[in-house]
Amino acid sequence: MEVVWERPYEVFSEFMAANGYKSSLIICDRNTFDVCANKVKEIAEKANIKYKIVCFEPDVVADEYALGKVLFEIEQADIFVGVGSGTISDITRYTAYKFKVPFVLFPTAPSMDGFASSVAALTINNLKTTILASPPKAIFVDMEVIKSSPKILKKAGFGDLMRKITALLDWQLSNHIFDEMINMEVLQTVKDTYLKTLHSVGNEEFYKNLMEGLIISGLMMAKVNSSRPASGSEHYISHFLEYHKIKTYHGIKVGLATLYILKFYEHFLNLSKSRILDRMEYKVDIKRWEETVKKAFNLLLKAS
Repeated sequence: MEVVWERPYEVFSEFMAANGYKSSLIICDRNTFDVCANKVKEIAEKANIKYKIVCFEPDVVADEYALGKVLFEIEQADIFVGVGSGTISDITRYTAYKFKVPFVLFPTAPSMDGFASSVAALTINNLKTTILASPPKAIFVDMEVIKSSPKILKKAGFGDLMRKITALLDWQLSNHIFDEMINMEVLQTVKDTYLKTLHSVGNEEFYKNLMEGLIISGLMMAKVNSSRPASGSEHYISHFLEYHKIKTYHGIKVGLATLYILKFYEHFLNLSKSRILDRMEYKVDIKRWEETVKKAFNLLLKAS
């Protein structure tokens, strides 16, 4: 998979010609059309590439309706072109996979780490689920578009990248306690990317480092065929919030959850060796645990 940082639109045209792609399906929403997809359309016209545009409303959900809309509007297309981030990326990824055609992405915000992913997050029967898809052939990054994206989406992407801090700790802890397999090269690569981004906050290169970190973490998940390099216990808190209909971006939820997990590690690392060894022998009372969880959910439901 190629990631293009310089001259993205020109390289896209060259990419289409080099691979003999004569037709394309451009998938976007009204916002991403204005900031990026219109430029892709202009390049297609100049290169005499046939195109069809499927343009959604900005609040589109990657559900049966959205997938059906692509199915209804598609014509002959050698390649799908997704212009957008989370939702548009998932719609493009899954429909391209089902139609057995390649796809590329033009991200419009550094909001999540799924750009290089081989799975799609879809809402089916009102339930968020992860379904097998395929990674893009290339990602074309227009840094001016990325820098100009909404602040809340940048915060979501930062939260999504910084959560790797505790995800990697969870992976190492599981390796020590349960002998779970761990790839230290992958772990170090992800660690280097989030530290590089963290140390560049406020600097000119921050947004490129953030975008690069989000892409690399997706690649590392694909490399070990597991979400371990990028996802851990912070996701349980995020899913808990989603269950209770907390409306905000996924990266914001996992970013906030990471602060709580860090508090746990702070407490854990301050324990004496004897207390840690005692806890390793601890047996969970499943029935009591289930009752505690049900009680917590019921209290929240009453409060809402």
